Amino acid sequence: MIIFKKKHCYQFIVILVFMSNFTSCSNEDDELLHYNIVTYVQKVMIDENYYFNDEALNRPYIIKISPASGEMIIADRGNRCLYVFSKQDTFTFINKIGRPGQGPGEFLSIGSMDVDNQGDIYVLDNNNMRLTIFSKDGKYLHSFRVGSTSTSTSIFVTSNQNILINSPKNGYYITIYNKFGEKLKVIGNVSHYFEDKYNRHNERYAEGFPLKIDDKYYIFFKHMPYSKIYDKDGNLISENSLLNVLGINSKTEYIPKNGKIKFSPYIPVFFDNADFYNENIYLITRPYRSKITNNFRCPIFVLSKELKIQKEIELPLNENDRILKSTGLILYFEIINNEESVLLPMHDASKILIYSVK
Repeated sequence: MIIFKKKHCYQFIVILVFMSNFTSCSNEDDELLHYNIVTYVQKVMIDENYYFNDEALNRPYIIKISPASGEMIIADRGNRCLYVFSKQDTFTFINKIGRPGQGPGEFLSIGSMDVDNQGDIYVLDNNNMRLTIFSKDGKYLHSFRVGSTSTSTSIFVTSNQNILINSPKNGYYITIYNKFGEKLKVIGNVSHYFEDKYNRHNERYAEGFPLKIDDKYYIFFKHMPYSKIYDKDGNLISENSLLNVLGINSKTEYIPKNGKIKFSPYIPVFFDNADFYNENIYLITRPYRSKITNNFRCPIFVLSKELKIQKEIELPLNENDRILKSTGLILYFEIINNEESVLLPMHDASKILIYSVK
């Protein structure tokens, strides 16, 4: 194991870990990526001037479509509540859930949210250090403490209503609770790359996005293009360089142009969220300005359960599309139909975008 005593060598740890565990990709400039790249069309679904129930969105952060009702649930960090709207075609306000505070059903800082197959809503509150569950009608059911979390803590609710929480501050990649707050198991001890008295840097590099697919647990890391897969008993199955999976390397930027790929000098590839829909895994990168086109890019990579690349979805962004300035927050998105249309909340601009195939 490599131990680092210096506190600010983030780039070195990523590079050295990859070099010691994986064969790097080819650096040839004419290397092609062998998968489809589909560029979507952007439309504004809700703008900052849309008013409902004498209110307006104020830093919308997370959007989820209820599998039970098809209703759209928006977690609003500014107003510290949830808003429920009818199906996307009509978009009518239905309900407001929660309010600012520390009492039952109240929020201080919404960090993550998911909806189970019955329509019940699970909300992680970072500052209250608890997970709160509401019924599909917005009725407060109960809450339980989950220990110390961060703004990057992500949750995932399984088909049998167990809750996966990325919990590096507690020493594990994933902690699993049942719906009643009982801790069922932990998955993966956090790797210690840094010699850090307070363990902060090790915790930072363990932040990621947990998924359960079939009988396997996946964790996709936020600060490095890397993933781990565990079996149902928590045994490590594989460690994966996502750069290798995507056929790119950490020293190049790729861009689709006339059906080919063009490379530019180094730009970091960091994944900012992961989701599972219709047997595929979706990984979104943090938006960045291309050094080739000077435009902002926001790709979503579509992978099979075996981590085989299927295609890439390009979400075009305009100069004024202020999605998320804070690097501590997660970029949430929602795949909403079989055509893989995407809902994207513009946290800092207080509006909602929808992307679809041309």
